[in-house]
Amino acid sequence: MLLGHATALGIKVEDYYKKKDRLIMTKQDFIDNIAWLFGEATELNIDLSEYPCFGELKTEFYKILDQMYIDGDYTIDEYYDAWKLRGDNPELYRVDGIMNNQIKYRKIDYYAINKYVDEKYRTDKNQRLYYLYHYDSNVRTVGKETYDFKIVFDYIRLVSVIQKGCNFK
Repeated sequence: MLLGHATALGIKVEDYYKKKDRLIMTKQDFIDNIAWLFGEATELNIDLSEYPCFGELKTEFYKILDQMYIDGDYTIDEYYDAWKLRGDNPELYRVDGIMNNQIKYRKIDYYAINKYVDEKYRTDKNQRLYYLYHYDSNVRTVGKETYDFKIVFDYIRLVSVIQKGCNFK
């Protein structure tokens, strides 16, 4: 189960991790989870320096990100912002990884763009990341590799704090 989904579903974090000391997931899921965790923490004004796991998670995130996205230098914030574009139809980004604004929309194409995403996230760099997520063979190959994530106490505490700060209905 993805961390974001467990948090969103309202599962008590401590109970979920009670008998687990590690999670096995794909590298893609790991960096998605960590980007979401850091992004939510930032949006909730949570001071990540209060969590010792922060440094290790960030190091692991960048190590995997660099393995997957070898064509550029991306930050965790850019990755999180590009993640927000995942509601868009990826076909719109097929022109050099930048959205093709010249597409003539049919009525059904109205739904090709996630209207809830603020336009400030549609930077060229974020659009390029979104494009690579869908179409780059290295991203897809490395992203499918297994990642063994060791759970530490303050990680559970961080996920719990974020869960309490999110407004799920």
